This record gives sequence, structure tokens and C-alpha cells, in this order.
Amino acid sequence: MKKVAPQTPQKYHPALVALHWAIALLIFANVVLGGASEDGGTGPGGIPIINFHMSLGITILVLMFARLVVRLKTKHPSWADTGNAFLNKIGELTHWALYILAIGMPLTGILLARDNDELRLLFGSAAGLVPSIGLGRIHGLIWALLLLLILLHFGAAMFHQFFIKDNLLKRMTFGKK
Repeated sequence: MKKVAPQTPQKYHPALVALHWAIALLIFANVVLGGASEDGGTGPGGIPIINFHMSLGITILVLMFARLVVRLKTKHPSWADTGNAFLNKIGELTHWALYILAIGMPLTGILLARDNDELRLLFGSAAGLVPSIGLGRIHGLIWALLLLLILLHFGAAMFHQFFIKDNLLKRMTFGKK
């Protein structure tokens, strides 16, 4: 009996789709919370906004690791070709850089919170260690790079959708394959 090679899917695995959009939404929410936490504001029940910001950051970190595992373990559509080798390489590098920065952002946030003794506020235990010089700047730099890559990612998706007209966005939706 002849073995038939599995067909390349036309859409991403539903778990990957769910994680993609959940992480995108959480990153957006955490940007808003991050800005609001800079003035030391409080949220519901008088809880400092920074606590919500840190909780979402940790959630994003966990979901990013889950997304990476799902991405590596599931089949996915073939690479969306732009017709230009340079742009294709930029796209591939951008996707992996998004993973690295979206993981690096909460990791530096955790270290920053540790150094500012804010983990104690979040988890109720003493966690402050030796402060890292410039960690806040690194956290901010990662955010700036992440924002640029998110904008590049969005722009590339729009380029595919409206100029190449390859219906790229459908690959990251739920529904029939």
C-alpha cells in the first residue's frame, strides 16, 4: 500500500490562532497598563496598576512559551511568498525576532520588578536582590523594538492582503481549512 504524504495545511492550528490573538490583545492591554502604572495609579480595590501590568506580563510570557511549543509541534501553512527573496528573509527573521522580544520583554520586566522589590508586592514575599543598572532602559528598548516589529508585522500582513492579494489573513483565523 502506497503511503500518502500529509497535505500542507492552509491555516494555522486553532491553538496557534487563539494564542496569536490572545497574546496580541494582552500586549495591547499591557501597554495601556504600563503607561498608567508610571504615575503610581491604582485600579479596582486600590490595587496598584503595576500589579496588573506585572500579572499580564507574566501571563504573556507563559502564553509565549505555549505558543512556541504549539508552533514547533504542529503543521502550518507553507511560507507566504512575497515574490522577493530579500522580503521573504526579512519576514522570517521578523517572526523569530517577535518571539524573542515578546519573551524578553516580560523576562526583563520580572528582573526589573525583582530589583525594585515589586515582586514582593505581587506575590507577598521578599524578593529584592541586587539592582541591575539600566534594566529599565533595556526593558524600554525591548518595548521600542517590539513595537517596531509589531508595526512591521502588521504592515506586511496588510501588504500581503491588499497588494499581493494572497488572502494571508485567513490563515490566522478559525474555521474550515
